[in-house]
Amino acid sequence: MLHIATATATATATATATGTGTGTGAGAGAGAGAGAVAVTVAAILISMGVQADEKRERYSSQAQSKDGTNVYQEHHDVVFVDQRVQTAKSQYLDPSGRLIGVMSSDFSNRVTIPDYEYYDLRTGLSHGIKFTGDKITLWRKGKDGKIENSEFFESKFQRETLLVGCQGLHYYLIENLNLVKERETIPIVYFIPGKLDYYKFILKMDREDQEYIYLKLSIDNFFLRLFTSSLDLKYRKSDRRLVQFSGLSNITNDRDQMQNVVIEYKYD
Repeated sequence: MLHIATATATATATATATGTGTGTGAGAGAGAGAGAVAVTVAAILISMGVQADEKRERYSSQAQSKDGTNVYQEHHDVVFVDQRVQTAKSQYLDPSGRLIGVMSSDFSNRVTIPDYEYYDLRTGLSHGIKFTGDKITLWRKGKDGKIENSEFFESKFQRETLLVGCQGLHYYLIENLNLVKERETIPIVYFIPGKLDYYKFILKMDREDQEYIYLKLSIDNFFLRLFTSSLDLKYRKSDRRLVQFSGLSNITNDRDQMQNVVIEYKYD
């Protein structure tokens, strides 16, 4: 699933990456006009006594390294209400089928920046995002239970910048593919709780054909460009589903290092 390098990498990588934010303590964060905070459609309908239309979508994927080696599997269970994502539960398994990570996300407050928690069963580490009012809190918890966090404020970012975290970019894209096509570029701030920081990207439509739209996320960060120059996404036009992702993964390898993968998605 689309959310890059949220897991904590090796000690060397963590020490090297500075990102573009403050990295510690309260920082300047900020707002993208595309995802203003609002009461969910589901809540409005319930208050009016109207039955909401709930749909569950399940899909899976196989992540491979650049040489074609299977590195992990993903299984996603997502709930939509009136075609708007509400919650998602994700499981990550190694090639043998052993569960190595779990993620729980709540999009009811903001699609682009869900409240979420990821737990790595291999390392015992966890991290996530909490979005309250104007404040975006990134946190990570060590094996000893110690919690570190950094805070950013939406109002401090430029209005045209899209603020995203974790799987939020993917669900923004399935709702706004036409907008992405219309705009030449969209500046993105991507929150990385495993780093307690954020990185900047530029989103643009790379090309399209009869069946697919191809998007490219260019990385505006020297450290991440050491691993890959861009993240590439392929969406099917007919149902707006992500069918392929290529780039840095959110799941580290067995040595807790960042890895490049190609992921193919299959839907039930």
